[in-house]
Amino acid sequence: MKRFFDWINDYISGLDWKDLACIKLCTAAFGVLIGLFIQKRYKKAAAILSSIVFINTAAYTLYPLLKQLCPHCRKANTQPEEEGFVMRIISED
Repeated sequence: MKRFFDWINDYISGLDWKDLACIKLCTAAFGVLIGLFIQKRYKKAAAILSSIVFINTAAYTLYPLLKQLCPHCRKANTQPEEEGFVMRIISED
């Protein structure tokens, strides 16, 4: 199984954003097709499950992007923390 995941990671690292967008559109269309064939009594459960999966995966994939775009977060990551006692010396002439 590890070899399979390594192979998938190598494959995905060679793709650009357009290829990934096509893969996502393909999987979304496949999900719609599956939804069309679900019986009425299972549609509510399928909607709840797919909503949970969507929210979790969207948060997981968008968090690094939002973290990079947030100026406050970027500023906090680039400033080194000061350690110890800092003293300002003012000279009086």
